[in-house]
Amino acid sequence: MGQRGTDILLKIGDDIIGGQRNLALDRTADAIDMSSKQDGDARNEQGRRSSSLTVDVLYDPTDSAYVSLETAYEGRTKITAYKVENGAVTKTSQCIVTNIGEAHPDNGASVVSVGLTLDGGWTGA
Repeated sequence: MGQRGTDILLKIGDDIIGGQRNLALDRTADAIDMSSKQDGDARNEQGRRSSSLTVDVLYDPTDSAYVSLETAYEGRTKITAYKVENGAVTKTSQCIVTNIGEAHPDNGASVVSVGLTLDGGWTGA
């Protein structure tokens, strides 16, 4: 049985970010080419890994977690992010805020998209 997306949230500090609509967590690894001239096919090893996440929320400039994100972005400071599943913290990481984008459509909800890059990886709660 799959996990409902509504049960997975992002928390910043002590506050769950309000109005979450989408949370995307991405993990990538560099491929290191270990091929030589004698190899007919590419030979690869996994290199450095990195993780990032994007959260889309309804725009609320008074939400304390959103204010923390904006403050961290402006101050170039790290924040602590928590992955919350079914009400319990499952992972934590230090992050930098890499982007904040706002969309304010006519006849639609205003939405903010925030991108975070993890400093290191996730650790268990």
